[in-house]
Amino acid sequence: RGADAGPHPDMGKKGKGNRGGDAESKPLLDESALDAKYGSRVSDESVSKSQRRDLIQGVKRGDDASERLDAAVSMASRTDEVGDAILQNLQEQREKILSARVSAETMEEDMNISERRMTRMACEKCIQKWVLWVIFAAVLAGLVIFAYYKLEIEPSRSRSGAAAAAALGKRGARRLLMMARRT
Repeated sequence: RGADAGPHPDMGKKGKGNRGGDAESKPLLDESALDAKYGSRVSDESVSKSQRRDLIQGVKRGDDASERLDAAVSMASRTDEVGDAILQNLQEQREKILSARVSAETMEEDMNISERRMTRMACEKCIQKWVLWVIFAAVLAGLVIFAYYKLEIEPSRSRSGAAAAAALGKRGARRLLMMARRT
């Protein structure tokens, strides 16, 4: 019943409550309990209004508590869903981090291999430079020796050869010239 429905038809009548078809009528309210709780001057009608008011307030409090409980259950459900989503997100991030770690380790191994290759190539380049400088020095030394031979040794030989050719005659001079041309 709603709060506006008014008192129960049997509530205000003393001793006329009908409970489960009992032949004898019992009073709706126990007088001694009422006296102890509300005092001796309270009538059945004021007690029933007070009880009705207490019941209505109790029902309202129960409804409020039920709504708060439903809200708490709903919030717990949403919190559970959010928690599940967070856990799933964290699991995905963990997998990404593990994948990145494996990739980083692979990349580090590749970098070490590349570093060794670069070091070896730098050593080979250094060795090639030294070989090139040695070859250049050998060629330069050969040119210096050749120039010295052409400028210093051969002219003195040809002078001494000319004197010998004069001593040998025409025939000897031709031989010496031929020999000089061959070299």
